Amino acid sequence: MAPALSDILRIMSSLLVLMLLMFCMGAINLEAQDLSLAPDEVEALLEVATQLGKKGWNRNMKLCNDTDADNKVVCNCSFPGGACHVVAIYLKRQDLDGTLPKAIEKLPHLKHLDLWANYISGNIPREWANTKLEILSIGVNNLTGKIPGYLGNITTLRAFNIQNNMFSGTVPPELGGLVNLENLTLSANNLTGELPPALINLTGLKELRLSSNNFTGRIPDFIQSWKQLDKLEIQAGGFTGPIPLNISVLTTLTDLKISNLLGDGSEFPNLESIKGIKYLYLTWNMLTGPIPNWINERGPRVKPVECLSACLEEATIGNTIYKADDEPGGAVKYVPKREEDWQISTTGHFWDIDSSLDNYIAQNKSMLRMDDSVLYTNARLTPLSLTYYVRCLGNGNYKVKLHFAEIVMRDNRSYYSLGRRIFDVYIQDIVVLKDFDIVKEAGGMDKVYIHNFTAPVTNGALEIRLHWAGKGTTTSPKKGIYGPLISAIDVESDFKPPHKGSRKRFIVAGAVVLSLFLVFILLSSLWWKGYLGGRKSRDRELVGLDLLTGIFTFRQIKAATNDFDPANKLGEGGFGCVYKGVLSDGTPIAVKQLSAKSKQGNREFVNEIGMISALQQPNLVRDNGNPGNEARLAYKAEDMGYMAPEYALYGYLTYKADVYSFGVVALEIVSGMNNVKFRRDENFVCLLDWVLYLQKNGNIMEIVDPRLGSEFNKKEVVRMINVALLCTNQSPALRPTMSTVVSMLEGKTDVEELVMVPSTLVDPSGYATALHNEFAQSSVNGSLSETQSLVKSSEGPWTASSSSSAQDLYPISKS
Repeated sequence: MAPALSDILRIMSSLLVLMLLMFCMGAINLEAQDLSLAPDEVEALLEVATQLGKKGWNRNMKLCNDTDADNKVVCNCSFPGGACHVVAIYLKRQDLDGTLPKAIEKLPHLKHLDLWANYISGNIPREWANTKLEILSIGVNNLTGKIPGYLGNITTLRAFNIQNNMFSGTVPPELGGLVNLENLTLSANNLTGELPPALINLTGLKELRLSSNNFTGRIPDFIQSWKQLDKLEIQAGGFTGPIPLNISVLTTLTDLKISNLLGDGSEFPNLESIKGIKYLYLTWNMLTGPIPNWINERGPRVKPVECLSACLEEATIGNTIYKADDEPGGAVKYVPKREEDWQISTTGHFWDIDSSLDNYIAQNKSMLRMDDSVLYTNARLTPLSLTYYVRCLGNGNYKVKLHFAEIVMRDNRSYYSLGRRIFDVYIQDIVVLKDFDIVKEAGGMDKVYIHNFTAPVTNGALEIRLHWAGKGTTTSPKKGIYGPLISAIDVESDFKPPHKGSRKRFIVAGAVVLSLFLVFILLSSLWWKGYLGGRKSRDRELVGLDLLTGIFTFRQIKAATNDFDPANKLGEGGFGCVYKGVLSDGTPIAVKQLSAKSKQGNREFVNEIGMISALQQPNLVRDNGNPGNEARLAYKAEDMGYMAPEYALYGYLTYKADVYSFGVVALEIVSGMNNVKFRRDENFVCLLDWVLYLQKNGNIMEIVDPRLGSEFNKKEVVRMINVALLCTNQSPALRPTMSTVVSMLEGKTDVEELVMVPSTLVDPSGYATALHNEFAQSSVNGSLSETQSLVKSSEGPWTASSSSSAQDLYPISKS
C-alpha cells in the first residue's frame, strides 16, 4: 500500500508541475502576441494619432487595447505564425481636432473605423479607396467638401455614416458600386440634386437616412428595389411629393419616417401590406383623404404618461410674474385646464432613444451670466410640436415676448458645438420665425434672444405654436435633444382691461389686508433676527474691537458696485452674495451683502470683521471696513471641512492654508460629493479620508462622479486629482504654491510626486478623525471658547466665537 500511495503522489506532483509549465507558457505566449504587432502597423498607428490630433500614443505602450468602448484599438492575433494585426479603431467622443488620417491605408487588415462625435475637419482622403473597410462611421464632425466618388472602390463597405457634417454637392453615382452596403446615413448635411439611378444596385440596403438636406426632385421609384429595407428616414430632405406608390412593396419596413415633402398634397399611401411597421411618421406632407382603417385595426401604440415631479419654476422679474410651466411632457399630451387660462399641447416622439419625461425638459449645466438668468435655467423641449393657448382674453392687440436661450449645446471646440437646432414659430397661425436658429439670432450659446410680436385677438384666444420641420441635427451632441426649445413667454395687453366692478373692489380690499399682514410678518421677522434695534449693540461690539478698518456709507458702497449690479456679482455663499466694486479713488473692493434669509447675527458679523482684519496672508486682501449699519462685508468664514489641519487643530494660519482648501474643493468637483457630509461607511470620516485610501490602494479613479458617465477626459481628471492630493497634504511645507497649482492644472508643469508625512501613511484617517473629534467637542460646548486663539497674526492673537446659534441674533451683554 505504501509504495502505491507514493506512486500516486509522485504522479500527481508531476501533473501539477506540468500544468504550471503550461500556464506559464500560455502567459508567455500571450505576452508575445501583445508584442508581435507588426512594426509597420505600430508606425501606422502613430501616424494615425498624429493626423487625428490624438495625444498619448507612443511606441512604449500597449496600443492594442479592448477595454474602453469609445477609445480602443482592436487587434486580432489569430493570423498564421501568431502575428497580430489591427482590425478595428474606435475613437468616439474624444474631441479630436485634426484631419482624417491618410495613414489608414497602411493598416491592410483594418475592417472597422469609427470616429463618431469629434471635431475633425477636412475631407475624406483618396488613400482610403485602397482599404478594405467594412464599417466606416465619421458622423458628427466638422467635415466639408463633396462626397468623393472614389469611395465606390471600397466594395467591402457594409455601413457608411457621414451624418451631421457639412458635406455639399450631389451624391456620387459611384456609391452604387457598394453592392454589400446595408446602412447608408447621409442626414444633416448640405447635399443637393437628385439621387443617382445607380443606387438601384444597393439591393442589400437595410437602413437609409437622408433627412435635413437640400435634395431636389421626387423620391425615386427605384426604392422598390431595396426589398430588405428595414428603416427609411427622409425628414425635410428637400424632396417633392407625393410619396411613391410602390413603397408598399417594402414589406420588411419597421420604421418609416417621411416628412415635409414639397409640392401639392396626395392621398394617404397604401401601407397595409407592411405588416411589421412599428413607427410611422408622415407629418407635413399635405396628405388628403381619410385615415385608413387598418391603422386603427392594429391597435394603439401610445403608452400612458406618468407625472413629472418638477419642471420649469415660477419666477418674478420686476413687476412680471412668470407662472410655472410644470406640466410633464410626453409624446402626445393636451392639458385642457391651467391657472390663468393657459393651456398646453405637445406632440412628437424622440426617435432612436428610450424616451422618458425627462427628455421634454432641457436643464442648463453651466453658469448663466445673463440678466434674469432664472428664466433660462430650464426650458421646454419637444421633438415635434409645442402649442400654448391663452383663453378668455379681451379682444384687442397683445404684446408677445418669446424668450429663447440655447442651454444644451456648447460653443467650445468639441462635438457638443456641432448641433444645429432649427424650427418654426407661429403666432395666431402666422409664421413669425421661419427656420429659426437660437444660436444664430442670439449670437452664441447661453445667450438670450427675445422676439417681440404684436398679436391681434378677435375671438378671445391666443395661440403660440413651435414646430420642428425636420431641419437641423438630431444626434449632436447626443440623441434626443433636438426640436423646438423655449424658456419663457410674456403676454401683455396693449389696452386697458375692461372694468370688473365689485369684483375689483374685493380684490383691492383683499390686497390691502394681505399687504398689511405681510408688512407685519416682515417687521416681526426683522426684529427676531436682530435687524431692528440691533445697530447700537453692533456698534458697541465694533468699539470693543481695536480694528484698523474704515467705515463706508451705504451711498459709497452703492456707487462702487453700480447699485449691486448683477453683472458685478462674483459669487454667493451661505450668508449672502459677494459683489466686486471700485471706490471713487480707483481702489478695487469686494462687498459681501447679507441675504434676507441669512441666519448670521450680530456676533458672527462682528467676529467676521475681526477675523479678516487680523489676517495677514499673501493670498488674502485686507478688510477695509463695513458700511455702518448696513450688514455688508467682503468675505465669509470657511466651513470646518475646508480648514487646513494646522489651523483647525492648533489655530495656526500658514501661508499654505488656502491651498489646502482649494484641494478639498477640487476633490468635491471631481467626485460630485461634499467633504463634510460624505458618509460612505464607519471607516471613513470624510471625502478626503476616502480619497487617501483609494490613492494608497491604486483605485483613485473610483472617486470620479458616476454622473459623468464616459463624457470626460481621463487624463485631465487624473491630473486634477493628483494636484488636489498635493494641495491637501497634511504638512504645509509639502503643499505647492497656488501659482504652481495653476501651472500644473494648465498642463504647463508636470504634476509633482505626492509625498505624504509618516503619520498620514500609517493612519490615513488620523487627521480626519482628530478634526471630527475637535468639531464634535466644539459642538457639545456650544461654540469655541472665547479665550481660544483662532488666528495668529503679527498684531497678536484675536479671539472669536464660531457659533451661529440663535442667541447671537440678539444684543450681547458685556459682563
